[in-house]
Amino acid sequence: MEDRPVAEEVDHIELTEPYVPRANIAATPEHPDGTVEGGWAKKHEHESVLQQHVHWWDPDHDGVIWPWDTFSGFHQLGFALFWCILSVFIIHPGFSWFTNESWIPNPLMPINVKHIHRAKHGSDAGVYDNAGRFVPARFEALFAKFGGDKGGITFWDGLRARRRPLGMLRANRNIADPVGWTGAFFELVATYLLIWPKDGIMTKEDWRVVYDGSIFPVVAARERERVESARRSSLFFRLFALLPLSGWFKENRAQSEEEVRKDDKDVDGKGSVWLEQKYRGRY
Repeated sequence: MEDRPVAEEVDHIELTEPYVPRANIAATPEHPDGTVEGGWAKKHEHESVLQQHVHWWDPDHDGVIWPWDTFSGFHQLGFALFWCILSVFIIHPGFSWFTNESWIPNPLMPINVKHIHRAKHGSDAGVYDNAGRFVPARFEALFAKFGGDKGGITFWDGLRARRRPLGMLRANRNIADPVGWTGAFFELVATYLLIWPKDGIMTKEDWRVVYDGSIFPVVAARERERVESARRSSLFFRLFALLPLSGWFKENRAQSEEEVRKDDKDVDGKGSVWLEQKYRGRY
């Protein structure tokens, strides 16, 4: 019998009814009300958690994510040109038709945010349910199974395929599901490149704010600051800053309380999570 880790601590979650999906908040014992910094949960209370996750890639909020929106969104997060293009060719051919309002495929491959739950692939951790809601018990089980006593999950905890216990991707695989396997691998790599933890460990909070999407405007604000700082330094750094590479080598943890307070001169004291309106469309 295959050796697969078992979550032993999920029954002791200090959260009311953790097995009940949360429609619009990514609730954990540490954050029972979801992401409250910058009023994120209140602002997005009309969206499912999965819709919040993709909200960053719908800059004009028309409910449709076009391929150029995906390219621009990844670019603003600091991903290199290759990854921005690869993301378009992985995400849109795989998601567009399933979220479409019509049975006839759209050659421009738009993604309809209202139906994004239809594009939920298999072989994942099950943190999103089939309606795009957040399941706290599944999220806690993820770390109980694969996090050990490190306080989080490393890249190799997700990727490990031959050593025991099995890694997250291998343990979650469904039979005959190459699309799900590919999607899970892509998401793991993208998350690690986005967070780029100095100690190699992606914490629960790092993953939680990725699930509800609240980390994306924060990272974009940080990336914009790094690019502007580089452009002021010298001609060499100005040229180098044209390539969105610095975000790969800069840690992007979840927004801290200090970071919320430090941006009071920028957006009326609401913190860098609100810098989305300031930077979106200018990068």
